[in-house]
Amino acid sequence: MKGKDITAKKRFEKCTLYDVERVLYKNGSVAKPLCRLLYCRFCNDLRYYNSDLIQVEVDSHYCMHALDNVPTTEAIMKKNRSRSYWQCPACPSVLTQKQSWVIEENPEKPEEPFQRKTHYMQCPFCHWSTRDLGIPDAPTAGSWPEKENLNQSRINELYEYTKQLSLQQASLSKSKASRKITKVAGKIGGFSPMLLNYSMRDDGSAKKKPIELDNPKTRTLEELDDLPEEYLSEDGLDFWKTTSLKQRFDQPEYQPELTKDLYPRRLTMGVKRSLRCRQCDHNLLKPEFSPSSIKFKMHLIATSFIPEIRLFKPSAFSTDSLSANVFLTVTNPTHSPMNIILLPFCEEENEESYRFPKITGKIMLPADSYEIPAKDTLLDYSCLTKTTENLQPSEDGKIVLPQPNKIAFNCTYQSDGVESSEGAADKWVALRIKHDTLDQKQQSIWISHVVFIKISS
Repeated sequence: MKGKDITAKKRFEKCTLYDVERVLYKNGSVAKPLCRLLYCRFCNDLRYYNSDLIQVEVDSHYCMHALDNVPTTEAIMKKNRSRSYWQCPACPSVLTQKQSWVIEENPEKPEEPFQRKTHYMQCPFCHWSTRDLGIPDAPTAGSWPEKENLNQSRINELYEYTKQLSLQQASLSKSKASRKITKVAGKIGGFSPMLLNYSMRDDGSAKKKPIELDNPKTRTLEELDDLPEEYLSEDGLDFWKTTSLKQRFDQPEYQPELTKDLYPRRLTMGVKRSLRCRQCDHNLLKPEFSPSSIKFKMHLIATSFIPEIRLFKPSAFSTDSLSANVFLTVTNPTHSPMNIILLPFCEEENEESYRFPKITGKIMLPADSYEIPAKDTLLDYSCLTKTTENLQPSEDGKIVLPQPNKIAFNCTYQSDGVESSEGAADKWVALRIKHDTLDQKQQSIWISHVVFIKISS
């Protein structure tokens, strides 16, 4: 049993060793794993998905069940809902259409009844059907009525109000820009008076005031409806007849409280989005147009341009846990040689340290610069069979690995004696890696990144 526990412990260490949350790259005011960052080749800087430096654009709409493209105008008219497929209100599955035959009397020949085909919808997963709700069967497929929203008129008023406000702000900005142009043109001269008068014209949309909306009516406690008798009875409310929060949030316009009030809704359309850098206005992520394709026309993920730092093996701590040998690997993901320099971390004065992991010590790094060869995809497969357990570091702490585009270092960790707030088990160090890369003009430039590493298991 003891040998099995040791083997399980080694497997657990290996699993947590390659966790992406162990190595975080600083990007502005956040620190994220390298696989969740993008790299702008024109700005030569990292970008995070939810940052203010990235603009999200909708490329296309498509049906997530039929996988067919829908024009943007048609998606807006349909309120981003499918016209052919319905979603189960009890689970996120798509309802299937079922057929049934109903025998009806023939008024002309009562002795010869005829059969009529009807349609109803049923969930293939939870077996919920429209018959459970009491919806009558439809004579044709897809002719089920939608549930009326009681607040639709109020939503339309708010939509028109915000639309008028946006048009008014756009016209104001346009009139200000035209006045600046006329002032500059009057000083320079050479423009015809007719052109100046035309630029000073105003369409009058800025002077129009938007329609005033009535504030929503409030109700006092005496005007509120009384609780249903089910809540006040001795039996109480049946738990299996109430809806979950997920089912209620799935239909925010109705928010049914009981399962008998669940109503199917049309399937929401999916969108394909592209990401664009706000500084240089270049695409960072561009998916393909086909809904059935998961490939990208452009995907500038940071792991394809920035050297990746990982832990080579679990850190060997001393008995007092104040020092340890830390083994780090640096991988060159590009197809050109790369020079790297590992520098100590210097905390900035105006830096918000609460957003980053708390540093518990310092790490002694090699002072030399190293050149990492280019990546060779075919050679990486041949190096998988070679073992890396008996590799020994050289005098400068460098470890030569079988992969040519990867090197390892044997560094020393020294604790500062201050334990982190999360406990003594989490030990973080920080360093700065500096490397060269090629810009758009194919000139070599140097960029640096701050890296936070969790060396404890």
